[in-house]
Amino acid sequence: MRDEEIIERFEKWQVETGKYTGLDLSKVEYEETTIDGIQEVLQKGKTPKYSEEPTKVTVIKSGQARGGNNNFDFQKRQYLREDKIDLKDHRNLHKKDLLINTTGKGTAGRVTLFNLDGDFVVDSHVAILRLNKAKYLPDYILNYFLSIGFSNLESMATGQGGQVELGIGTLKSLKLGIPKDYNAEFDSLTIQKAIAEYLGYVTEYDEGETARMKRVSGLWDEMRSAIVNSFFDRDSDFATRLEERLKSKGLDFDLNDLEFEYREMNQENIASFPTFTSSKTSEAIKIEAYEELSKENQKEYIPIASATKYNNQISGYVHKSKLKASHITPKGVVSWTRINPSQFYFQDEPICTTDDSYVFVASPKSYAKYLQRVTENEMADLGYDWTKKAGPTILKKLEVPIPKDTKSYSSREIQVFISDFFESYYNHIVKQQYHLDRLVGFYQEHLDATIVKTFEGMKNQAND
Repeated sequence: MRDEEIIERFEKWQVETGKYTGLDLSKVEYEETTIDGIQEVLQKGKTPKYSEEPTKVTVIKSGQARGGNNNFDFQKRQYLREDKIDLKDHRNLHKKDLLINTTGKGTAGRVTLFNLDGDFVVDSHVAILRLNKAKYLPDYILNYFLSIGFSNLESMATGQGGQVELGIGTLKSLKLGIPKDYNAEFDSLTIQKAIAEYLGYVTEYDEGETARMKRVSGLWDEMRSAIVNSFFDRDSDFATRLEERLKSKGLDFDLNDLEFEYREMNQENIASFPTFTSSKTSEAIKIEAYEELSKENQKEYIPIASATKYNNQISGYVHKSKLKASHITPKGVVSWTRINPSQFYFQDEPICTTDDSYVFVASPKSYAKYLQRVTENEMADLGYDWTKKAGPTILKKLEVPIPKDTKSYSSREIQVFISDFFESYYNHIVKQQYHLDRLVGFYQEHLDATIVKTFEGMKNQAND
């Protein structure tokens, strides 16, 4: 059973590139084999003796092999003691070796094609798969592993908790389809190369589109961060748009009459920083996922503000019966966290605070959403080092621009006008980024599906 869509795309690629034009992939036959049947070496590395000083031999640890084609993280290099090098040891890496992480939850099952210059070894948590390159193409086999998927390979590991192990015996037993010779021009190795090049083309295109979407999203991020500054810099375009927006609502507002003064956040009539008792989210408090609760039950739960969740800082929901009244803040507070305080969130419902979350409350003469945006902006302009974990002490002393009363409008009313204007831009940007995120997901799904379908077709044909 062959996937007709994959065959059609492969043929289109052949026409576009002029490569392998005499190869009819739909007529290629495959034979089933195992990883054990194609390996020359399949063995774990050994526990290295590290050098405190740089040497000629780099040790690749499991966390540094990031999966895919030659993808390594060497921010922290570690070296092997030169007096421990055995040049005859087959565990010294060769170009085009496949490195398979075998140990640890979140790591086991990651496969990386090694193709670096220099001397390298791996630690005992990485298995080396070396092929007979006269018969088997490492790039083709890499795509085979990608077709299985990291999560599926990881699920084959045994053990408990984070101490899981992907055994050599399990790896040896994995089955795959190897193309048979098609004719004198296209032998098995050439067909493997054709398939690997085609999948490389798909990967390059989809990853290129993904990178482009992310760059565009980054531009939207830059625009979002510039909104508040542009307004306070009296950007003429922003001023005109705000006046037009207010006039459309029947408000006569002249920005030339507007004056600001910088005041500390904890001053009277701006904000207060109440201390709510932090709930300890231990096993005594069960956190529920919101989408798993019925609408009727949602009313009985309170969201938790936590640094563990980026999106609006909500990490889950806790039943009211498990919380004290002092754990729950009123709605309308602005929250942030000590671990990731570069974003502030207006909470339109009561929330439960934890030991890593903080809130401030706008005074009756201030507007919370306005303070949220100007606080974000001022902290960004400060270039604050977020690793220092900004708490209320930092925010209390932060100076923010507060509009003065005019003859027609109070400071709070002006804050509402400006905030509404900011939010119209923010909401537009959020929608644009949402669409971009969906496109990024689409290209990743397309790439994964193409690789999976390609190898599923080979396996099915080999079993026919």
